[in-house]
Amino acid sequence: MLFLLSNVLTKFKYILENFYVVIFIRSQFKPPFLVILFNFTKIIEVIWNPPILHWIKCNTDGSANLNTSSCEGIFRDKNSKFVLCFAENTGVGNAYHAELSGAMRAIELAAQHNWSSLWLECDYELVVNAFKNQSLVPWSLRNRWKNYLLITSNMNFLVTHIYLQRRELLCRCLSKLWSYCC
Repeated sequence: MLFLLSNVLTKFKYILENFYVVIFIRSQFKPPFLVILFNFTKIIEVIWNPPILHWIKCNTDGSANLNTSSCEGIFRDKNSKFVLCFAENTGVGNAYHAELSGAMRAIELAAQHNWSSLWLECDYELVVNAFKNQSLVPWSLRNRWKNYLLITSNMNFLVTHIYLQRRELLCRCLSKLWSYCC
């Protein structure tokens, strides 16, 4: 009986530690959006800041499992208004491949729409570092990556990292934000 009770308490503790409540607060007057993630062990605050005038901001994410990988992104303007989004299967690959593919797709779409100022924000710090050091990019993507770096050299371009303690929370927050705001 003591063993069963201990097992139940351990599972209950795991559920409490991994349970999040997401609250979205949107001012009726101005951005940014405030997202608060309540966890029984900690509170994480994520603030999304809009880009400045004449810039477009794209938040990207990528994910992978044993069979496939995919990337997605959402573009917003200075008023936090939805401009464009994408989601695509990137084939068999790892999460890094998917994250890099998302960044490249965002740059490609910005160039197709003649946006001269792009702020790319991703949650995978290695992607941000890849813009500084091309040797971090796998050989299978290196030629394509160099082409996109050339495109960014002809525009106002900024890439930043958004830190989240749990990467999957960004996907959940973005999808909730899309459904709430669009």
